[in-house]
Amino acid sequence: MKNPTAKHDLLLFAFEYPPVSGGIARLCAEIGSGLAQTHNSARVLTQECAAATRPDGLQEVRVSSKRPLREWRAFQWLRKQQRKTPIICGLWYPEGLIAYLARIRPLIVLAHGAELLPTVDRWRRPLWNALQRLVLENADLVIANSAYTQSLVSRMAPKTQVETIPLAVDPDRFAPADREFAKKKYGVTGKHVLCTVSRIYRYKAHDTVLRAIANLAPSEREQLVYLVVGKGPYERELRKQAAELGIESHVRWLGFISEEELPQVYLASDLFVLCTRDAPGERAVEGFGLVFLEAQSCGTPVVGTRTGGIPAAIRDGEGGWLINQDDSRKLTNIIRQLVHSPELFRQVGVQARKRVLREATWKQYMRQFSALVQTAVATHQAREAGTTAAERLSPHSEEHLMDLTTQGRESVKEVNQRLKSIQLLSRSQLDDLHFDWEVAYASAIKQSLPGSAERETLFAAAYGGLTTILREMRARDGRDLDAPMGFNSAHFNSIVEIAGPAPRTILDVGCSAGTLVRALIAHGYDAYGIDISEDLVSKARELARNSFGQDLSERFSVGNFLRHDFGNQTFDFIHSNDVLEHIHSDEASAFLSKCRRLMRPGGVLWLITPNRLTGPGDATTLRLPWGTPAIGLHLKEYTLAELSTLLRQANFCQVESRLFGAGRGRRPTKPRTIYARIKRAAEPVLGGIPFHLRRRIMGVFDYSLTIARA
Repeated sequence: MKNPTAKHDLLLFAFEYPPVSGGIARLCAEIGSGLAQTHNSARVLTQECAAATRPDGLQEVRVSSKRPLREWRAFQWLRKQQRKTPIICGLWYPEGLIAYLARIRPLIVLAHGAELLPTVDRWRRPLWNALQRLVLENADLVIANSAYTQSLVSRMAPKTQVETIPLAVDPDRFAPADREFAKKKYGVTGKHVLCTVSRIYRYKAHDTVLRAIANLAPSEREQLVYLVVGKGPYERELRKQAAELGIESHVRWLGFISEEELPQVYLASDLFVLCTRDAPGERAVEGFGLVFLEAQSCGTPVVGTRTGGIPAAIRDGEGGWLINQDDSRKLTNIIRQLVHSPELFRQVGVQARKRVLREATWKQYMRQFSALVQTAVATHQAREAGTTAAERLSPHSEEHLMDLTTQGRESVKEVNQRLKSIQLLSRSQLDDLHFDWEVAYASAIKQSLPGSAERETLFAAAYGGLTTILREMRARDGRDLDAPMGFNSAHFNSIVEIAGPAPRTILDVGCSAGTLVRALIAHGYDAYGIDISEDLVSKARELARNSFGQDLSERFSVGNFLRHDFGNQTFDFIHSNDVLEHIHSDEASAFLSKCRRLMRPGGVLWLITPNRLTGPGDATTLRLPWGTPAIGLHLKEYTLAELSTLLRQANFCQVESRLFGAGRGRRPTKPRTIYARIKRAAEPVLGGIPFHLRRRIMGVFDYSLTIARA
């Protein structure tokens, strides 16, 4: 969905852009296509090229390709643009430096790996390092392609705001197809085929593959062909080495091939191999390795080395193998297994394709990319305007971010299908399911009507499935399956102190497995609980029966608090821990009003809900950065000021807060109205400071707890 209300153009500045070839150009092309779908006025600034570009990309502005005229023309053009124009630079140099000097802001820079290493010319290093630090640390955001690349950024420019998004692939373009047709095209029918797609440099370690082939028995080599795609200065030496090893007849040198032809090369291959070395002295490193994903997306298993960012592109044992640098013997064993058990490699290729579809499509990449860019732009604008980033993202921009971050989102039906196979999922796949489950159900719930049977059904299914996922995660992590979810036992003494002496009547809304209710009953309170999850309530009843030796089922109700009929029952104290944020904003007032109606005179509402300025508190952070508006089952997070307004509208007469929460031997302060006023007044100031510092400060001051009195 496009953003027709964008106040400023969005610029992509990349000299490496189609029809220029290479990994960076392919990445910038995909970013351009994604931005073209979400921004009406986005443009790309790049260099002139004779060949035509893709029709689905951005509006193009091209300058001379001759250096240094190219850089000067780009600088001149940027100086004529609005200064407050978000700009995404393909590299820190020269694009990032030019944009910085042209004073275009907010500035976002892509980081790939090799360009971050010290220059080979020692006399240039001091100036080069200083320029690099200047650009990176003054950028509003640097987006790295792997944890390894992020570490390079942080090492060279420690104050940089850097985030990581692993690269992705187009699964429709790089897709399984007729392998025999592809093999026939390259004249390798009936052979087991290895391939490497890369420029031919020494650090790319083609020689490791040659030695591995030479280590095979002659009868094994006869069944093998190695396709080398690419050209480079090391090719002549490699050809000589192949001849010396006696394997030149098994190597085909294909040179450069077109981008359109790449999928056919992967399809003709039974195994993709790229054994890159770390060679910082040559200013050479594999920051990620997009070719690994392309091959896997075609259903071709891969082998790579544990160097640079390659481990981010290959999951060892799930679609490919990781070996140590220069380990030709290990590679020989893998190739020998291909010769003798080709069916195994076809199965591994199927796994590779599934992993790409699950984790590494461009739609998934752009979902994260757009969220990071949106947050960086909002933070920059907030810093200049003196407002908070959270205010900039709400309410309209938050809805726009939802559009951006849910492109390619799985449906409720799809995530339920995956839930059926939960026992077969790996631990990382469980995290993926957790994220997709929350996002899918959150989207469906937001589209349902208030009070409708559809919303009721969606809520019940969402939290029933979420409970199953969380319990499975606990089991895999070796944690207690019956440990309380959503209840902090450290709060118990404070609850008792504020509720007053037993026997007071207390209701726990969102009681989970009934931990608080059981503790209150044991202390003489008349306690009850309600939860939307039937599984959790069943567990609560079972644990209560085991604890007290009697059936206390009537104390635990299953259902939606808003729809549940409590009859004439009223309460002295209502405990709501992490519930309000899960309720659709169009029913938040109804929730608080019902709490108020169920209260006896002088009753107290203990309300814990994450503050919007410290969030998100749901599964959003499994893929998106802290500070991003929640897109999971936290349907709406609130500031204390917003919450206070809702409570007053629900006819609560007094809103209180603690100045400090408990921590490091410190007792929590008693809640006071004045503390709530002070904290509300501080929120605009806190919203303007860096997120991680803000989150720490607001945690100390316990912004998540609010006390409301009837």
